[in-house]
Amino acid sequence: MAQPSIKTIAMLRLLDHVGSPLIGGTRPEGGSTTPTQWHVSGSTNAAGLLLDCRDGLLSSLAYEMKFNNTVAIKGPQDPAIDSYFEFQTILLTLRLETCGANPLDGGKARYGMGSTYTSWWFPGGDTGSSAPGETQAEFFPGTYSFEMQYQATAQTMLNVVVPAADTQLTWQTSTVKIHYGNTISYGGPAGR
Repeated sequence: MAQPSIKTIAMLRLLDHVGSPLIGGTRPEGGSTTPTQWHVSGSTNAAGLLLDCRDGLLSSLAYEMKFNNTVAIKGPQDPAIDSYFEFQTILLTLRLETCGANPLDGGKARYGMGSTYTSWWFPGGDTGSSAPGETQAEFFPGTYSFEMQYQATAQTMLNVVVPAADTQLTWQTSTVKIHYGNTISYGGPAGR
């Protein structure tokens, strides 16, 4: 009779800012002390869960979870004591306002890790998609940079530390008045 093989099971769970399950936590990595030794296939399901099964009786596991191109790490911990590795995002709100602090729709935002802000378009869409002048997305805490674009202008916020709490970042436009009797253009190459 064959000996049963011993397995170590870890449950990776991804929750949003209010504790509801999140689908699509992707490209998780795992390891015994740091999450750099193996890839966990699949993504979190409708219950926010992803199972990882390893051969042998492991006493230390660590995992990395990615969501909206942001990353969180849990562990190392002993799966015999606690086999759940719970990851929770925060709600990040980007707000665009006029100089009078009124909400302004139609702003497009980009973001990236650290001081890079051109890596990805903000997953919540243009401002006005979540509420007047606002766009929202679930993020893991970390350091990010952002660029808000509006009417061929842009402003950046570099190396913003997004804490482990819901956060709002706000951009304000400026009113520009030009009194000139001829045609006026701005932006683009010279000579337009």
